[in-house]
Amino acid sequence: MPRPRKRARLWLRPERVRGGKIVSAAAWIILDGGKHFATGCAADEVGSAEQRLAEHIAEKYQPKRRLKDIEEINVADVMSIYVEDTAARQGSLVRFKGRIRRLTKFFGKMTLSEITGETCRAYVAARGRPGGARRDLEDLLSAIGYHNAEGLHRGSVRVVLPERVEARIR
Repeated sequence: MPRPRKRARLWLRPERVRGGKIVSAAAWIILDGGKHFATGCAADEVGSAEQRLAEHIAEKYQPKRRLKDIEEINVADVMSIYVEDTAARQGSLVRFKGRIRRLTKFFGKMTLSEITGETCRAYVAARGRPGGARRDLEDLLSAIGYHNAEGLHRGSVRVVLPERVEARIR
């Protein structure tokens, strides 16, 4: 029976010496599935190496793209697919990622079936500003619509938007 695969981890590669000269200094390396990934961190940069390991693990995770029922799909996975596929066509990537971050923080642990009018109103109350909350919820609606258009879930999800706020007069 083969050995179970180890998780991604950090390894301090010792300095390499050839002919009495140091060829490369000691450095942190990520070991993952028998492959080495450079962190770019020296031996004394432990915190940076741990941060790079966390980024490596986050980049490695890909949500499954197959047809499922809405009770089984996490909102965070829907948002991840939406960002991955549509980030290039967004007007302001910084603002887009900010909205996605806020939505994922609030709705991320929920499943699609848990998105109701009540949870949308709770988000508006937590967000504080109805105009900003409406824009965030429009992105959530777009992400769910994109997920459905790709044929990745069964069932309908209803996102309730707050009333439009009057435009500022300058």
